Amino acid sequence: MPPDDFFDCDYFALFGVPQSVSLNAETLRKKYETLQAAAHPDRRAAGGESQKRAAMQMSARINDAYQTLLNPLSRAAYLLSARGMDAFAEDNAAMSPEFLMQQIEWREQLETAEGTERARLLAEIAAAKNAAEIETAAFLDKNDLPAAADAVRRWKYLEKMSAENPPSE
Repeated sequence: MPPDDFFDCDYFALFGVPQSVSLNAETLRKKYETLQAAAHPDRRAAGGESQKRAAMQMSARINDAYQTLLNPLSRAAYLLSARGMDAFAEDNAAMSPEFLMQQIEWREQLETAEGTERARLLAEIAAAKNAAEIETAAFLDKNDLPAAADAVRRWKYLEKMSAENPPSE
């Protein structure tokens, strides 16, 4: 059943899950289905247009929350935002020179790498992405928001690099 403060609560409270970077996808899916069933517009068919509209708004909010919480990177950015830190704000976009140089190096190497060399590079990127996720959670646990925002930005760059460079077949 949706919480009483449905439109005012954060996405974690809406789904009844802890505020954490790590959540179980299956648990989220089950809670999503339960919430959608309770809020579905068809359940309000006899209630008139205002109730149908409210049900549609509830359904849209549930969908937005689910998509945000389902993706670990989006979830981490949402957690930061809920604590008052926008990891992607223009005035908060600095990246360490070392990370930027490493990213450039990986991109240049990936342009020509094949076979096991390409697999090795992609594994390095995946390991760096996993490390950024772990660092994000640790910094959030310590409430070190600037460091968590930096880790989220690195994670996003690495996520994009991984998506742009799928493993060779």
